[in-house]
Amino acid sequence: MQTDEYITRVQRRADLDSTDEASRVTSTVLGIFGTLDLRGQLKDAASQLSQGIGPMLTARETSQSFSASQFVSAVATELSIDEGAAEKAATAVLTTLREALSDGQFLDVNAVLPEEFHRFVTER
Repeated sequence: MQTDEYITRVQRRADLDSTDEASRVTSTVLGIFGTLDLRGQLKDAASQLSQGIGPMLTARETSQSFSASQFVSAVATELSIDEGAAEKAATAVLTTLREALSDGQFLDVNAVLPEEFHRFVTER
């Protein structure tokens, strides 16, 4: 999936006003999600993404564990939005991530992803 298609899908799913806003949301959500300790699976996933999206997933060096609610709070804080909007943004970005990955790579990520994060990924 090319960068512009990814951003357009996020914009539509999150009901955002512009592609610039969707790009900022995508960068923030993937950046924070990319710090989740998933045993190297996110670096592998990033290699399947376009050059405009993949680096967003690996831009931040920190690797840590956090809950889904902490993830939503971090997105809300960084984007200066409420937690409901942050939940919607995270779902839009991570559902699109699921669509952009091969089934095998998604299964590899999903296998190490804490179950509480599954709510952010709707079916293909």
